[in-house]
Amino acid sequence: MPAAPPYRALIDGDAPAIQALLEASGPFHWDPEGEAPGPDAAATLLHDRPPGHPREAKWLLGMEEDGQLVGVWDILRDYPVAGRWVLGLFLLHPDHRGEGLGARAYALVEAWIRDQGAERVGLGVRFQNPRARPFWARMGYQVLREAALADAADPDTPTVWVMEKELRRPDDAAPLTFRPMDIARDEATCVRFQREAFTASFGDDSLFQEFGEAAYITRLTLRSEAFPEGYLHGWRDGAIVAQVECRPRPDEPGVGYVTLFSVTPEHRGQGLGAQLDAYVTDLFTRHGCHTLRLSVSPTNAGAVRFYTRLGWRDRGVRPDATNVRFMEKRLG
Repeated sequence: MPAAPPYRALIDGDAPAIQALLEASGPFHWDPEGEAPGPDAAATLLHDRPPGHPREAKWLLGMEEDGQLVGVWDILRDYPVAGRWVLGLFLLHPDHRGEGLGARAYALVEAWIRDQGAERVGLGVRFQNPRARPFWARMGYQVLREAALADAADPDTPTVWVMEKELRRPDDAAPLTFRPMDIARDEATCVRFQREAFTASFGDDSLFQEFGEAAYITRLTLRSEAFPEGYLHGWRDGAIVAQVECRPRPDEPGVGYVTLFSVTPEHRGQGLGAQLDAYVTDLFTRHGCHTLRLSVSPTNAGAVRFYTRLGWRDRGVRPDATNVRFMEKRLG
């Protein structure tokens, strides 16, 4: 049975919420000429698809927070050819932009699309929205050409960048090269991975801010000096794309504790997380450990699914931090 989408499929009854989101997001997201969305914009978005394209090959997925619709994904399968999917619209409410939500949401959507057998994904970025182009570039998309919209008043004048991404299956992921952290050189990178992890777990990085960047770097330096095998960056194509932080539990012989697994958003869904898990499993097996342990926020559903798939099991609320739960994996 195909996996369910990561977000709820919207239906006609959601039209008022969709309409409110469109109207809050500004006209150029909806119309290339800057016209505000009309009263039927939500209905159009729910049902519009290329002529002859089957209804079951279109999804309008809704991202919700506290009962409010905060984002929508308009997705077409196998268009214009089998294996190519299209993101027709990705829209976040203005109040939720700049929080890293877009990158996290895209990682889930891409993983789902790949699981459906997609080989590549295409999208169009309008010239009126130039800030979107670097976002999609960070997600791994490349500009193929400039083009005019099909219904443009002047079909000879380009108005969008056509972008596309080839999807690699996780089993085909190129192996990471693991190197000890150079914290002095890559301090900003280390901090960024931690901020993203806190945001993915708790919705923002306020808990990290309370702890402080300086305190984090001091602790990271001390721990990496004590156990350099456990504090690494994963490299691919000359760039850091992953970070691992782990060490033996000083108060529990035989237990290895993972503080952080993290992959850059544009490299998620490519099997790199499984490579991090495999590295740590081998590391602590060689060190004679019998158990791996980590903490995960129950609200970070994607992380919980990932760990469960790799053999980790829930061990209940962490006593000293009730907003997270322990997960463990037995070794050997």
